[in-house]
Amino acid sequence: MRIVRLLVVVGCLCCGAACNGPLTPEAEKLLESGRLAYKQGDDNGAVRKMDLFLKDWAKSRQADEAYYYRGLAKYRTHNLPGAREDLQAALDRTRRKAVRVGAMVALGDLAYDTDDTAAAEKVYLDVLKDIDRDKKPADHVCYRLGCTLQRQGRWKDADAYFDKVIYLFNGTELAGRAQQHVRCKAWTIQAGAFEAKPRADAAAAALRREGLDASSQPALRDGKPVFLVNVGRYPTFRQAAADLSKVRRHCNDAFVTTTR
Repeated sequence: MRIVRLLVVVGCLCCGAACNGPLTPEAEKLLESGRLAYKQGDDNGAVRKMDLFLKDWAKSRQADEAYYYRGLAKYRTHNLPGAREDLQAALDRTRRKAVRVGAMVALGDLAYDTDDTAAAEKVYLDVLKDIDRDKKPADHVCYRLGCTLQRQGRWKDADAYFDKVIYLFNGTELAGRAQQHVRCKAWTIQAGAFEAKPRADAAAAALRREGLDASSQPALRDGKPVFLVNVGRYPTFRQAAADLSKVRRHCNDAFVTTTR
């Protein structure tokens, strides 16, 4: 009996050493397959593979990456509590800048998506201390920080970050989106975008017949003129979001956005 117990203890110690030591070729292959699954959009596959990896290698130096990619995969499948837990685990364990920055950006995005603007602002500001302001992901962080500040009603503060994106990343998609938000002062619900003014006018008129405060307005998108159908003008994001369901009864892809 004493020999059996001793063998069990030795076995446990060996397992612990393996988990803390270099990865086996099989473990390296499993980690790589999980990473590849995520990059190919197979989120469920990525979660399964990282589950298997972390079952035996949660104490390894590479566990930070497994938690990171599993968290990102859970985020894309809308498992927000699981995503937050894994991304924080990656952040707590990592010594690698790429993983640290990636996890922080994702945690900021998660906070923004759940309308926790105070947490999102703090995380984005912390990220900016850790990265070059003229290189990715600074464009994404500054853009999202601008959106976060607008949700708080801090319009001028938001403009400073949108201006950074427009100036430092000129010609990119995010710079174009920043152009749409900069100098805005209120919220509206966009219920359509048309190339021809008569179609926009007709759509707005149809919504007004349903009792909605709709209008068509000219705008530029990618340097081309378009006509937007907007409903209402709201001083706060939450007021606009509260009315979104009313508009979606008539336009199921309507969304809340900013307006000048």
